[in-house]
Amino acid sequence: MKKPPISRANAERLMCCCIAIFSFMAAGILMMLLGYVLANGWSPLKHGCLRASMEVGNEPLVEAGWRTIYALLGATLIASPLGVSAGIFLSEYAPDTRSTASIVDGIDSLAEVPPIVYGLFGWGALSLHWGLDASWLILLTLGLWLLPRLITVTYAAVQEVPVSFRRESLALGASRWQTTLKAVLPYAMADIVAGILEGMARVSGVAAPVIMLAASQPLPQEAPLRILPYYLYRSVIESAEIGTESQFGTALLLLTICLLLQSAAILVRSIWVSPLSTPNMGERIDG
Repeated sequence: MKKPPISRANAERLMCCCIAIFSFMAAGILMMLLGYVLANGWSPLKHGCLRASMEVGNEPLVEAGWRTIYALLGATLIASPLGVSAGIFLSEYAPDTRSTASIVDGIDSLAEVPPIVYGLFGWGALSLHWGLDASWLILLTLGLWLLPRLITVTYAAVQEVPVSFRRESLALGASRWQTTLKAVLPYAMADIVAGILEGMARVSGVAAPVIMLAASQPLPQEAPLRILPYYLYRSVIESAEIGTESQFGTALLLLTICLLLQSAAILVRSIWVSPLSTPNMGERIDG
């Protein structure tokens, strides 16, 4: 005797239940890992920040955290003007040809290249060939890794702006640059800023380029190289004991920086109000 077929409603209900179960399982595992790092890293991190007693090499952990933030800001300042400008040019001014599409696809591919490849480039070209010091090596290598992603994010954000905005702005007598500046960028700026913050979050946790750059330095423990990802890597492979207070504190501080940057990106996307959504759009374009 054949079993009655499962109705579409029951099949959808079963599928939703399976998706919910696996989602809660994944979220539970993630929360367990975060809770484990938090439980083991909060106390040493608190003591290290308040008393400046936990040391990374010869300096407190909080100083390595500030150095990591400075490296993030420096790499972002190098990559952001170039990346945003290139994305705007490819979207608004480059001819719509197969060559432009190939360039965009190539930049998309560069954005997915593993960071260790950029570390090899920094080691071979910037360090051995040009002889740059450690500070510029860190900033330029991380900036180069961030650059293709910012170009891709800017290009995608500008492409999402409706064509009608451009058409109506040009019909009102605005020039092409005025259209880009006052009718396109205000609408795309939230995604661009959020993409920059997300790129900074990716850069903050990468250690592979710094490992390659440290190999080219006569003193791999000099100050510019002592940022959190590199210290965590060195402490794990060189320490006789795994899971020390210093390691958990470093991991928690690094995780906090990443989560804050990601949260800032989500906040920007949720609360940023586009000027084009206001009723005085025509006045802004004319101005």
